[in-house]
Amino acid sequence: MTWNTINRAITISLDYKDNLNFKQIIYEGYKLGGLAIIVDCFTDNLHCTVSKIRYVLVKKRGKLSMVVYLTY
Repeated sequence: MTWNTINRAITISLDYKDNLNFKQIIYEGYKLGGLAIIVDCFTDNLHCTVSKIRYVLVKKRGKLSMVVYLTY
């Protein structure tokens, strides 16, 4: 591997870290029996995060709801 290739890879990775836009998102869910769950996330990929949270809740027989209910 040439020196230029290594430097280019390092430069790309450093630029990638500087351009990340993390957001804080709050999701709400309910488990079977009415147990309310608040999930506070810090992510750079909203679609992936919500799908993973939904997957976990559905696997445990819960559901994802709108954010307006539990935050008050």
